Amino acid sequence: MSRFVDSHPGGRFLIERNIGRDVSKFFYGGYAMDQSRGARAHTHSNYARTIVSDLIVARLTERRSEVKMHAEVIPGQHESDIISTIKLKGTEKDREGHISSMYDGLDRCGQHLRVSTTDEGATKNERHYTIANCMLPEAQAAYKQLFENDLDASYLPSALESNALGIVVKDYMVGLSQYLTHTGGDSALYSVSGPMGLGLNI
Repeated sequence: MSRFVDSHPGGRFLIERNIGRDVSKFFYGGYAMDQSRGARAHTHSNYARTIVSDLIVARLTERRSEVKMHAEVIPGQHESDIISTIKLKGTEKDREGHISSMYDGLDRCGQHLRVSTTDEGATKNERHYTIANCMLPEAQAAYKQLFENDLDASYLPSALESNALGIVVKDYMVGLSQYLTHTGGDSALYSVSGPMGLGLNI
């Protein structure tokens, strides 16, 4: 990377500022690094991806449960038409017990899931999403009951589906976000792995 940094079209600063970070959302055009200054998101070209492939020195892998899930769009959760809350519902038992609607403690907070398409013969689309179970209507109703009736926190797991997860998806009209928000539902299956990443367990 030190040999490439001065050749980066976006400048040295962007490389140095992101050392040690997962820059997928910047690299694939999901977000601009500094949106407060009016910077625009930039989707890198196939040539740029070739350069990145040549710079790879290792691949980090984490073995996590992988289960098949359906995607259900939850209406009325956001003011923006391009943001959707998606409920992922399991169709099979997670034998390793990693994927669950509730976790003890704070270690899982901020961790993410890898969601990918499972259509055979089609181009594989995958993306990482932060777990956002608090955006599910049943979770919000459970929290309301918890606080209004001074219930013990042990009430929460019993009020939520054990094989359901919530994520928030921004629709880019391409790739996985388009599948989840327009082509999903009970007719499509997605492969979900996780949770992964450090989260608050740093």
